[in-house]
Amino acid sequence: MTSETISLAKLAGFTTVIAYIEYVWVNPEMMTLLAVLMVFDVMTGIGKRIALWHKDITSRKLTVGLMSKIFVLSLLLLLAWAFKITTLWNDVAIGVVVWLFIAWELYSSIQNIYTIKTGKKISEYDAVGTILWWLLSLVKRSIEKTLDFINK
Repeated sequence: MTSETISLAKLAGFTTVIAYIEYVWVNPEMMTLLAVLMVFDVMTGIGKRIALWHKDITSRKLTVGLMSKIFVLSLLLLLAWAFKITTLWNDVAIGVVVWLFIAWELYSSIQNIYTIKTGKKISEYDAVGTILWWLLSLVKRSIEKTLDFINK
């Protein structure tokens, strides 16, 4: 592929993502902050591995880590799209979910920086697992309330 084709593909991709974010009414600044925090988390994660004297940093692991971050962003956008179509939540609730992801990425980065500074490994909660558990419990409670209302 020529550099012109690659440039056009990048432009089309960025335009599509921006249009999609606007379509689902997610605050673009929040999504930008989340993306920056994810990149920062990857960089501090690499620093943490170096500080702990782990020599297992490979391009494959970096690629897998970056792809997982991209999939988390995609999951957020798909979730927002589903909420918009089903009118299950409003834009405030979607903002809260994005804010939770931002908080967990920030927590992860702080944990990585602490490990770099002290050289001691501390445990980290899995952000995606925690947020998905929270979302599932929220949906479960909503369904149970609806069923209780219908059964009365």
